[in-house]
Amino acid sequence: MEPNYRQILLDSFGKIYEESKDCKLPIGHFEKLEAELNSISEYFNTSETESFIIAMIFAMNCNGSSVDMNDLRHHIHCSPMKLLGFKEDFDRLCNTGILFKEKGRRHQNLNATNEQYSINPMVSDAILQNLPLPQLKKDEMDSVAELLEKLSEMLDQRSERDISSVELHISSSELLHKSTHFPLVERILKMGLEIENIIIFLSLVWKNLEGKERLDLNYITSTIFDSSVKRFKFMQGFIHSSNPLIQNGLIEIQESNFYNDTELTLSENAKIMLEECGLKLYLKIKKRENVISPEQISDKKLIFNEGEMKQLEMLRGLLLGNKLDEMQERLSAKGLPKGINVLLHGAPGTGKTETVLQMAKETGREIMKVEISQSKSMWFGESEKVIKRIFTDYKAFMKSSAIVPILFFNEADAIISKRRNIGNSSVSQTENAIQNIILEELENFEGILMATTNLSNNMDSAFERRFLFKVEFGKPDHITKSKIWKLKMPILSELECETLSKNFDFSGAQIDNILRKQEIFEILYGGDFNFALVQGFCEEELLNKESAKIGF
Repeated sequence: MEPNYRQILLDSFGKIYEESKDCKLPIGHFEKLEAELNSISEYFNTSETESFIIAMIFAMNCNGSSVDMNDLRHHIHCSPMKLLGFKEDFDRLCNTGILFKEKGRRHQNLNATNEQYSINPMVSDAILQNLPLPQLKKDEMDSVAELLEKLSEMLDQRSERDISSVELHISSSELLHKSTHFPLVERILKMGLEIENIIIFLSLVWKNLEGKERLDLNYITSTIFDSSVKRFKFMQGFIHSSNPLIQNGLIEIQESNFYNDTELTLSENAKIMLEECGLKLYLKIKKRENVISPEQISDKKLIFNEGEMKQLEMLRGLLLGNKLDEMQERLSAKGLPKGINVLLHGAPGTGKTETVLQMAKETGREIMKVEISQSKSMWFGESEKVIKRIFTDYKAFMKSSAIVPILFFNEADAIISKRRNIGNSSVSQTENAIQNIILEELENFEGILMATTNLSNNMDSAFERRFLFKVEFGKPDHITKSKIWKLKMPILSELECETLSKNFDFSGAQIDNILRKQEIFEILYGGDFNFALVQGFCEEELLNKESAKIGF
């Protein structure tokens, strides 16, 4: 015969509720209710105290509202300290999913008195339908992102003053200790950090997952602390680098001109740790404007002289397939630097930038492009931080990429030129500091860096040895120039190509201008191809009519 769970449990709940009214929980109270508590324990597989709590919450939930510690205290008419002694039993019931817990709106001093409890509807439905206890999902997060979002919601509650600073700290601590199955939480808790620092670190991680790399120190400390004195003292720890998050190499300070504008960013060590724990922060980096995928690059055939082609072919062969991995393993085994640093130098318009693009397309590598002019900040000291962030972002991008991408410094003249005498010039001091950072980064670089410059003669000697490949793009000879004209304008005869290459010492970019003008003319006016017209466009391209010798 099927057991009558419903009647047995409802009778037990009712008797426990009635017998506990104004009882003050004397010694021996549970003995009087032994039969009822055993019936509940048999159904729920719970302890005597847990069964008592289930009975009280179920009965008090019947009026349609959740229950907090004060509701129980008023019914039982006992000291608050007695009920606080049951706190671990409440937590276990919540962890098994029998009880649900949420924050109330009242502002008590103790977090436990402000928690509202209710029976899981799955449990009450099973009892009323005379069914065994259903399989309940434990109160644990499915993903670390869910945990971070929950913590963010708590901070929002604190920011709106729905909960106190103490409640934030206690609730966050409880949440973390219920989430030790996540490698990130386990690793952070082992560091022995105070809860305030854990909240700040995880808040910054959540910011990064949302696509924002910085956390305002003034805002987060105002949210965490009730006391202005405590907040100020805590901020000083960051400003003076004595905070454990900085000392453990997890967070970096991004100072500004104003004390209250200080911002926090994740360090490279922190990003590596997060990836080791299964969190990749740079999944969206490929959508950034400075990242070029091979599919975005149009096919172009490039023609160079024999010496240039020989060096470029060697570089291309190195970047194809698994050759780079093999080479890096071999170099590492011999204690040699693993990075491939390439300098493409020569006159403007000689194809340096296009070479990088075509090399990336052919070898299937993405490009993280850096325009040096954009790294120059109007605020003293910011440029150094921008340069450091470039290398930090590249390292993280490299880790998230299937194959090693290319870090491309376009028009790098300004950062590899000869260092200046500092004197009283803050500009010279900043530029020298930038160069020192880049030199240090190149020394330990493990990826692929390509830089272009028009002014290699002005390059600082310290950079020279740090570039493995140094490819000079010189002026093409007469035969090469003829091939370039033929490649770009196949309609030209061999004789016409020779005539143009002899009379006009143009760069590939200038020849492209001629081609574009020819296309525009045909669209507007139509007609057959006219070599004299092309020669006219060539004359128009010259700024100095006396000489076309501007370099290829």
